[in-house]
Amino acid sequence: MLAHLRRRIPGITAHQTLIETLRLRRRFDLVIGPSSILGDDANLAAAVRHLRVGGRVGMELMNPRWLESSTHRGVRIKGSVMEVDYRLPDGAVVVQVVESSRPGPAPEGARRRMKRFGLELLWMGGRPGTSLAGSPTYYVLAGSAAGTRMPLSST
Repeated sequence: MLAHLRRRIPGITAHQTLIETLRLRRRFDLVIGPSSILGDDANLAAAVRHLRVGGRVGMELMNPRWLESSTHRGVRIKGSVMEVDYRLPDGAVVVQVVESSRPGPAPEGARRRMKRFGLELLWMGGRPGTSLAGSPTYYVLAGSAAGTRMPLSST
């Protein structure tokens, strides 16, 4: 993927590393985490580490309450393995298999979780047209408090 990216966008800076160990030595106004990648506390800490003072983190998280509510077409949970069907434009179905799946953070704990990372919950909601409880994923926008900075390195 990185080779393809470098061919398409010559001169781009790309990194291959675990998110939890990422240390860009730069800070940003906004860090975005799609697909539940910031559901893990170590990954969220890395995102916060890269925020400028007053910066924001936006994330999409799998809603464990939705998963628990009933069975859902295209989603199968077998022990710790989750399978998700994705229908492509040509009608084909691709199955994503998530080994060692574990429920992510629940929406009702979002404010407390953000606070642990020096963030303030600014907004939270489900997919458009659905309630938070009825949404397979939910979205969180959190901001760093003025003057709050996490160190860029662990030293």
